[in-house]
Amino acid sequence: MAFQIKKSFDLIINFVGAGDPAKIKILGHSIMDITNFYDSIAIEYVKKINKCKYIFISSGAVYGDNFNDPIHNHSKSIVQVTDLDAKDYYSLSKIYSEYRHRALNDLQITDLRIFNYFSHTQDLSSSFFISEIMRSLISREKFKTSTHSIFRDYISPDDFFQIIERVIFNNNKNIALDCYSVSPVEKFELLEKLKEHYAFDYEVFDTKTEGFHKKNYYSRNEYAANIGYIPTKSSLSNIMEQANILLSGGKK
Repeated sequence: MAFQIKKSFDLIINFVGAGDPAKIKILGHSIMDITNFYDSIAIEYVKKINKCKYIFISSGAVYGDNFNDPIHNHSKSIVQVTDLDAKDYYSLSKIYSEYRHRALNDLQITDLRIFNYFSHTQDLSSSFFISEIMRSLISREKFKTSTHSIFRDYISPDDFFQIIERVIFNNNKNIALDCYSVSPVEKFELLEKLKEHYAFDYEVFDTKTEGFHKKNYYSRNEYAANIGYIPTKSSLSNIMEQANILLSGGKK
């Protein structure tokens, strides 16, 4: 992929992708081509401009469906290779990119694996679990959920900025880092806290099937501490802070 370099950059951050499960389903296998296309542009640039750092926004999806327990330092990726569906193509697109980046170990490439992120500025029309909760909170409609307990880790905007800053100003060469908050939050702990503080109510329905295929979607791999990353907010404190901003009309 040849192109002319007209400017010199110190950093490329590649956010291109579709994290929203609904959009991933629509894109299907094309997500692999899209991811590879823009990744290739960035890689060709840093090959020519070696001083440029490249941050690729990856995902906890690189671990596949291996979330009966939290991710740890020695977790392995488990991905379906037959009868693939949309979420599998998304996982494979991230896995392929990360393998490609590690093979280019002379380039300054960092993969940041985001499990969950929450900010008052994000699109609340998405099909993310937290977006569905916030829509119910804002509209004051009763939120409906299954009896199943799940754990999620929502990195805050400030901590996400911090980990990017740590990558920029450290001499790390070619690494992958899991993003994490001070602590994850359990589903009913979050719902009870929202009910306690706001005009929010929820209804639980029983189901024989698991409502979420990722029970513990968070990481205890804290390798990012080696480059100086120290999270400042827990998932719960971040969600409550962002909810306050949303309910105040977006004013901090």
